[in-house]
Formats: sequence, structure tokens, C-alpha cells
Amino acid sequence: MKCPNSTSTHVVTENGGYQTYKAADKLTGKITIITGGDSGIGRVIVILFAIEGADSLITYLPDEKKNAQKIKRTVEKKGTKYF
Repeated sequence: MKCPNSTSTHVVTENGGYQTYKAADKLTGKITIITGGDSGIGRVIVILFAIEGADSLITYLPDEKKNAQKIKRTVEKKGTKYF
């Protein structure tokens, strides 16, 4: 089974498969603050919040600027802002 990448809109189902995530726009107009949003769980949360319509402010270490720029482009493709 092919695993979707971190920018995918697929989520794991109970039987181990994948289904398309259907956003409900529950966070439209909200701003989130996420520490460590450039990688790992923080990165996934930033992407999911962007899919739900939230703008995000993230913190990251100076050495992680390259990763932060990647996630910025991903979030902006979703139509939300990244600070």
C-alpha cells in the first residue's frame, strides 16, 4: 500500500486504508500558533489547520528555516496565510 506524503489530503481509515479528508472549514477566520511547525507533528498540524481554513503562526529554530519555507509554500497553496 502506498503511503500518501505529508501534503496529501488523505487520512488513515480504521482498516488501514486511506480516504480523502473532507474539510468542513471549521477554522476559517482563525489564526493558530504552532511551536515547531516546520517538521514532524507540528508540520502536519499546520497543514491540517490550513485545509480547515486557519492562518498559522509557527515558531522554529534558525537551523530549520529551509523546512519552514517549504511548509510556508504548502500552506499558501491551500489559500491560507503563514506568519
